[in-house]
Amino acid sequence: MTKGDYRAWLLLLAMPFICVGILLTAHPAEASPVNDRAFILALDEEGIAYPSAGYAIRAAKTVCGELDSGLPVDYVVTELAAVSALTLFQAGYFTGVAIAAYCPQHLDQVYGTGVTL
Repeated sequence: MTKGDYRAWLLLLAMPFICVGILLTAHPAEASPVNDRAFILALDEEGIAYPSAGYAIRAAKTVCGELDSGLPVDYVVTELAAVSALTLFQAGYFTGVAIAAYCPQHLDQVYGTGVTL
């Protein structure tokens, strides 16, 4: 593996963390048009398809509602993958970005669950 290949892999692995970091530091936790745009941009950058922006945002807020009700993150991710066309990785990414954009109070539940942001 060349030095360039190594750097490319590191960048690829770091992208989800960069997206989440941008969402956490640039925007308040409450829903806003800015949060919505950042959330949709993060999905687009990962290549995650959705029927409409409004649908994706409502789904993200549903993820937060499930977490608010006490469901564990790994269950929510698995459920999302089961009821959608998302892969398990995409469902994990979607959930992580949803948490960062709309319910950052649940970020502490993500680390240590095996879910990769």
